[in-house]
Amino acid sequence: MHLLQNNVLKVSIAPKGAEIQSLFNLTNKTEYLWQADPTIWGRHAPVLFPIVGQIENNCYRIDGQEYHLSQHGFARDQEFRVMAKTKTSITLELSSNPQTKKVYPYDFKLQIGYQLMHNQLKINYSVQNKSTDALPFSIGAHPGFRVPLFKNQKFEDYYFEFEKEETLDRILFDKGLLSGKIETRYLDKTKIIPLSQKLFEKDALIFKGCISDYIVLKNHKNKGVLKVTIAGFPYLGLWSPPGKNASFVCIEPWYGIADTRGAAKDFKDKEGRIHLNKNDRFDCSYGFEVE
Repeated sequence: MHLLQNNVLKVSIAPKGAEIQSLFNLTNKTEYLWQADPTIWGRHAPVLFPIVGQIENNCYRIDGQEYHLSQHGFARDQEFRVMAKTKTSITLELSSNPQTKKVYPYDFKLQIGYQLMHNQLKINYSVQNKSTDALPFSIGAHPGFRVPLFKNQKFEDYYFEFEKEETLDRILFDKGLLSGKIETRYLDKTKIIPLSQKLFEKDALIFKGCISDYIVLKNHKNKGVLKVTIAGFPYLGLWSPPGKNASFVCIEPWYGIADTRGAAKDFKDKEGRIHLNKNDRFDCSYGFEVE
């Protein structure tokens, strides 16, 4: 396990998937990250690459050739190697290999960088195209945060608050894929989404085109908050597993989205794909801030 620490935060990161395992606030002795109960959801904060969400029947085509990828792609289950490390930062890398090329026939380098800065953890994704052709891919984050965070609180004491008033349609799910339907003006000039278990009865809340640079997980009983930066990401998912009374929520900024049922099978034509030219690099970042 790789450890980062300053005077406010202690973070642990696994080589497998370059996945954060713990986000611990030293000032109030509180763990913010979901601790991966396998009976509910056995992940902490997986990196989603080269797809976000699910492709229909886990099958896609590139130039007529058929390939298979499971939900959210393979990066979360691959071993990353350390490229650089200090007490407060680390860069981990995954390169294409024979195993990845069986399901994704491209040469690439994926680097995940973590940096502690006082009460913030900044996370950077960098994708380099090492193929001779354009590289189509999606990438996204899937961190889960404990709710409630503190004793004598309940799930319903919490709410999401956007930086700005948002007017957004909700993109609707259908058994793991997008249905092709939307719920218009799900948010109508509002910053607030109150949390309840019923909120996720129809699965994740998925939005496209948020104008806010961040979203904050707050509660009504004290000032303990967690801010997640989402600036630049075209899609945002908010999720807790429906019907399980789970004690966590995920705040997920994405470059990419799951398939729409019955959509085109060619990977290059799917919604939300980034197309990276030969030898080019794509960078994006998000982060957490605790109070």
